[in-house]
Amino acid sequence: MRTDRDLCGGCLKDAKKPQKPVQGAFLISLDGGGQGIPQGRREPDPWPKEDPAAPLLVCGCGREHRLRGSDRCPACVVAAAAEEQRLELEAVSNA
Repeated sequence: MRTDRDLCGGCLKDAKKPQKPVQGAFLISLDGGGQGIPQGRREPDPWPKEDPAAPLLVCGCGREHRLRGSDRCPACVVAAAAEEQRLELEAVSNA
């Protein structure tokens, strides 16, 4: 039979002896894998803006566009950038 069955939780807390404080683990750097310069998160490339004064061009996918300095439409430019990023991440995860 419990001797403290007539005591409330507050009284039980007061009855306990105070414990000594416990020191937490030290945070130290470890030598070895996974360390180095962390790479920041790449923001998605902004959607290219078409120039209304540029000549009308046709992309390999068949879409017409008015991008200066590119033979691809905005959708293909973004898709190529996404594929390049996917390949970079795949290469890092396989390393």
